[in-house]
Amino acid sequence: MSELSSNNKDELLAQYHSDVELYKFYINFVLKLNAFHYALSVAVFSFLLSNKSEPYLEYLLAFPAIFSITIIGIGVFGYPAVGILNKGVLDITTELGLKTYPDFTTLKGLIVASIFIHILLLIGAAIMFCWLPVAPIEIAVPPE
Repeated sequence: MSELSSNNKDELLAQYHSDVELYKFYINFVLKLNAFHYALSVAVFSFLLSNKSEPYLEYLLAFPAIFSITIIGIGVFGYPAVGILNKGVLDITTELGLKTYPDFTTLKGLIVASIFIHILLLIGAAIMFCWLPVAPIEIAVPPE
């Protein structure tokens, strides 16, 4: 390994710290977003199950369904970025001669688990939408 200049070493350490903070932010973001969405979905599902006879409430399922689709999209497009970030941290670790570095497998696993769980939530919302009674359409007839 070639000797690093003090300036280059400082830049690499700053980049390393930045990448590690980004990793911690991503873990925190995935966990908080999933916890929020699960709480929201359970609230909507339980409200709908306790008020089955109310008209038009089945359309409330669109909110958790759209949220699930959005999270699935974020996960699918964000998963490759984690690999790029992991490679960058590994390169910096090698360049600096560090023995350990954060393993991004945990974040990748959380993203994959999140995608699968949100697919299940989406299927559950579709089943509930089909299972709930459809509100009758009332047509106002003018008096004669």
